Amino acid sequence: MPTYEVDINGQTFEIDAADDVAVQLAVRQLAGSKEAQAVTPSFEGGRAGAAALGAADTFSFGFGDELGAGLGATSEWLASKLGGPEPRSYDQLLTSMRNQDKAASNAYPWSYGAGQVAGGVAGGLGLGAAGVLPRMAQGSSLASRAAVGAAEGFGLGATYGVGSGEGTDTASNALINGGVGAVGGAAIPVIAQGVASGYRGIVDNLARNEVARNAGVSPEVARHLTQTLDADATLGAQGMANMQRAGGEAMLADAGPNAQQVLDAAIQRPGPGGVLARQRINERVGRDSAAVTSALDTSLGAPEGVNASQRNVRQGARAAVNDAYDGPNGAYAQPIDYASPEGQLVESVINRIPPRIARNAIESANERLRWSETPNQQIMADIAEDGSITYREMPNVRQADAIKRALNDIVNDGTDPQTRKMSSDAAFANDMATTLRDALRDAVPEYGAALRTAADPLSRQSAIQLGSKLLSQSMTRDQVAEATRRFTAPEQDALAQGVRSHIDDIMANVSRTVREGGTEAREAYKAIRDLSSRANREKLEIALGPQRVASLFDELDRAGQSFSLQGRMADGSGTASRLATNEMMRENASPGIVGTVGRGEGVNATKKIIQLLTGQTDEAIRGREDGIAAEIADYLTRPASQAIPAFQAMTNFGSQTAANAVRSNEVARLLSQGDRLVYPAAALSEDMRRPAQRRR
Repeated sequence: MPTYEVDINGQTFEIDAADDVAVQLAVRQLAGSKEAQAVTPSFEGGRAGAAALGAADTFSFGFGDELGAGLGATSEWLASKLGGPEPRSYDQLLTSMRNQDKAASNAYPWSYGAGQVAGGVAGGLGLGAAGVLPRMAQGSSLASRAAVGAAEGFGLGATYGVGSGEGTDTASNALINGGVGAVGGAAIPVIAQGVASGYRGIVDNLARNEVARNAGVSPEVARHLTQTLDADATLGAQGMANMQRAGGEAMLADAGPNAQQVLDAAIQRPGPGGVLARQRINERVGRDSAAVTSALDTSLGAPEGVNASQRNVRQGARAAVNDAYDGPNGAYAQPIDYASPEGQLVESVINRIPPRIARNAIESANERLRWSETPNQQIMADIAEDGSITYREMPNVRQADAIKRALNDIVNDGTDPQTRKMSSDAAFANDMATTLRDALRDAVPEYGAALRTAADPLSRQSAIQLGSKLLSQSMTRDQVAEATRRFTAPEQDALAQGVRSHIDDIMANVSRTVREGGTEAREAYKAIRDLSSRANREKLEIALGPQRVASLFDELDRAGQSFSLQGRMADGSGTASRLATNEMMRENASPGIVGTVGRGEGVNATKKIIQLLTGQTDEAIRGREDGIAAEIADYLTRPASQAIPAFQAMTNFGSQTAANAVRSNEVARLLSQGDRLVYPAAALSEDMRRPAQRRR
């Protein structure tokens, strides 16, 4: 009778049986015997071997024993064909491997379990790296991440349940392990987000406290202001640019609209903070008022008044004009070389003057020459009955200049003193006068020098008059360009004096329309307003040149920041005062604890007692609010030497919070990768469900 060796529960038995049926009967009997059941398979691989088997189990999603048995059966079959021993069947090898797993798990449960965790994590990471598992897009919502985690956990857990189950328990294993995986997969993104949010809250709070210490304010104020400035995107480069426009007078309140709104709200509350803030703003406006006046004087000259300026021009220019024109080396002492091209141009211009205008100009010129006691210099010209003119002798410099002045008289007579608009005859005469002047300047350099150094007093007086009307809305930019097209430097100075005198007049006539500040502040504010329009600025640039007025406009823009801030703080101040007074009277008139009981309001009286004991009364809370408001008012109106570093600290805080947000997201991302732990947790859940035996 043949002898058979069988393996039951890890123990080898020899059975003498006639056939396979007898063997199977003997196996069943032995398996049911107490001896066989008491046998516990031994494991000789130690802790490392147990860990390796556990890792192989979960890494293969529970299919490791099946795969190992298949490979072993194939290997032994090939070896038997090459003369080796009789191969074992797939079922025998499968049973042996499962028994070995059980032995390792029983002998070294912690090592085996750790191996399962490591194998599960490695399997999950491998699937993720291979692109099998889904990848969430950057910025995905928490709900979507939880949903994907649940689906991923269910899939991995159910797969292991199928691989680890045997027979009829395969489906239940898949559902149970998949359920554990789904719950864990959904929970991990939520837990990761909570941990990341807590981390960000801690580091943000530490950064905020550091900013508060550096700035000398409470953390509540630092938090409130950083949130306020961040809301209108002025916590950074834009806010710094806004402050820099205020120059040395910059305050944190200049950073942006939100900062000014907060200051306005804080400054209206009772307490010393609002008083201090208003005082600082008023002092700033006073300094900038003086700066505006100084800038006007620097760019346009100190005001003299239009009439006084014209009189000073006449008196001051008299000696210079006489020397430039009548001096030994003056223009009138120089001949005109009519043979030269320049002299021929002068002759051409004189001859082209229409007879009607030339006749009047010559008569006017001769009258001037006679009055100046130079009758021998009268223009020698014959005027025929038909009006034609024949020069017996071409005019010299004095005579040609007299004709030019006569043409200027026509220009002045035909120009509207208000609008400076010329009649057609005046415009024609102006063209002839300027053409003759230019021709004379080219022909006689001394005449050009006289024009450059002294200028014609009439032209300068006219320039003063033009300047006094320059900012009028009735004068257009085109008119200014045409009127000043050929202005000399002295004429530009005269025009600037006219503008300055006009500004001084409107500043002196300003009414008390600005709530705060003295007379100088109101006058400066009016000047800034009149020079703030694009039309007036362009007219000044046209008349005086952009370079000359650039520094003036820069100073006006800088100082305008102060007046704008002061104006915003003045708005609504009366209403705020009334509200504060009404609130104070309401508090003083409200009953205390005894009065509340007397009114039959026992519940409210109890609330008042609790509030009094805890220090959380309405008065205490309002006092803390007033304290924060006073701190904000002080902080936002500190001088530039303190404001700029404080703002930079707040900007750095904004950068820190942005960096903290990035790090927080990275923490959430790293922790979310813990979803790879969901699968080994699902695998281990089977051991927890069946501690006596992991497999049947």
